[in-house]
Amino acid sequence: MAIPRLSLRRPLPRVPGHALRLCSWQILKPFTHAGLQPTSKAVYRRAPTRLLSRLWGVLTGLALPRWLWRPLLALYVWAFSVNMAEAAEEDLSSYRSLGELFRRPLKPWVRPIALHDMVSPADGCIVHLGRVRRNRLEQVKGVTYSLESFLGPQDWREGGGRGLSPWWHRGHRLYQCVIYLAPGDYHRFHSPTNWHIQHRRHFPGSLMSDLRTNCACHVQGRYHDRSYLACAGPAGVPAPKGASLGEFNLGSTIVLLFQGPRRFGFHTSAGRRVRVGQALGSL
Repeated sequence: MAIPRLSLRRPLPRVPGHALRLCSWQILKPFTHAGLQPTSKAVYRRAPTRLLSRLWGVLTGLALPRWLWRPLLALYVWAFSVNMAEAAEEDLSSYRSLGELFRRPLKPWVRPIALHDMVSPADGCIVHLGRVRRNRLEQVKGVTYSLESFLGPQDWREGGGRGLSPWWHRGHRLYQCVIYLAPGDYHRFHSPTNWHIQHRRHFPGSLMSDLRTNCACHVQGRYHDRSYLACAGPAGVPAPKGASLGEFNLGSTIVLLFQGPRRFGFHTSAGRRVRVGQALGSL
């Protein structure tokens, strides 16, 4: 059975860098006059993020006239330091829209998959990594979340278990790794280890893992579950390490949450850049 592919759309997060970089938080500057910081939850609640996301989706999907697309895409490549030498198609004339360039596939040999137990699922910069302490995820787009608010209730688990203790087995710990993808990064993501996909949960109201690509018909606070057990069997859909899982259509953040034995150790640190297939840690 094929691995279910995801196409996600998110608002551009705050990006450090030179003046030419497109920073969504600049759009939110009026909120600062009201005493709100660009990374606060209040800003993201009040800002028209869904509208901005849809507008960006329209712009990136526009089929550009031939005389315009090459200079415009060349400007994007220059502004965000896109490494076109790694792209499967290096000729900018082959891309009909900005969205196609954003989702560009790479040459298969430029992202070798390490033999370690856990590898990076995406290209980007590590914002935070380490053990999950006090059942909280640290610094996801500048905001700290509880596991329950981030993942929702565990009513999808066998037996409908409640509380957070069933998230990991005895003798194991929960670990997290948050990776930010800049506009110039490769925006497809891959399986970080050998595992099976059994369940999917979609939170449309928060624009997190927006599997319906920012559908206007949603109710704030609700989520949508889908189980793969009926179609794939009790083990779920196999996702080999390094296998392609999906793509982003806008600047994005990946939150990798997993359980591991106490002896698990990370091979990188916060602030470091990583690429698909690069070792994150091993037993």
